[in-house]
Formats: sequence, C-alpha cells, structure tokens
Amino acid sequence: MINVVGLGYIGLPTALMMASHGVEVIGTDYNKELVDTLNQGKTTFKEDGLDELFNAAVKAGIKFTTEYQKTDIY
Repeated sequence: MINVVGLGYIGLPTALMMASHGVEVIGTDYNKELVDTLNQGKTTFKEDGLDELFNAAVKAGIKFTTEYQKTDIY
C-alpha cells in the first residue's frame, strides 16, 4: 500500500494515477473538508481527464482520510 500525503494539484493526480493502475493507495490530507468532498465522489479542481481518472481510481478502491496511515511506501 502507498500513502500519498497531501491531495492538492500534485498529490491527488499522483494518487489517482497509481490507484487506477491497480496499486493499493490511500490518500491523506489534514483538510477534512477536502477529504469529505473526495469521499463524496467529487474533485476539488478542474484538470483535463481528472474526472475520468478519479472515477477509475474510486472503482479500483482508492481511499481518502485525514488520519495518517502506516503503509509500505509514502
């Protein structure tokens, strides 16, 4: 499992790309509002292809949390 810490313009697409390719990913951010929005199935900014990538990552099982997770890779 990989923990991507920080789900902004760099971290979120990175986490989504890995998850959509079958890597077990958990995205962590201290911003509860951001994490809640992601857990509701919505992204927080627009970027070409981001919605499709988000949907693929959700189907693959990506998780979002405000609590730091112990994982194999950070």
